[in-house]
Amino acid sequence: MTTYAELATQAHAVDFKQGDLCHLEFPVTDLERAKKFYGEIFGWQFHDVPEMDYTLLITPSGKLGGGFFKPSEQCPARVVNYFSVTSIDETLPEIEARGGKAVGPKVEVGGHGTMQHLQDSEGNFIALWQSA
Repeated sequence: MTTYAELATQAHAVDFKQGDLCHLEFPVTDLERAKKFYGEIFGWQFHDVPEMDYTLLITPSGKLGGGFFKPSEQCPARVVNYFSVTSIDETLPEIEARGGKAVGPKVEVGGHGTMQHLQDSEGNFIALWQSA
């Protein structure tokens, strides 16, 4: 069986450019129902990561992935699109200058990279991803 580390390494081996959509996350209340829905329709594969209470999703091309999470106060029930950046520290001031804002701290993700949740100028919840 493929491990989380192997899947994360594979997913982040793709050469994403600044601004590419690189990851997406879905809040789910019934994990098995969501796996069946997306698996049967789109051919997605899944890998449960119990220690993170998270399920990785892998699209058929392997170039874009993401995950399923259980909504909570810290992670509200909304789809999150992640955009690749070369530097969160350089991109965040540009976002803030144009009406966006950070909605939490930068978070290092298992040696694979760093993420930052934001609100864009229209109030949409998005995230930045900086590969390690």
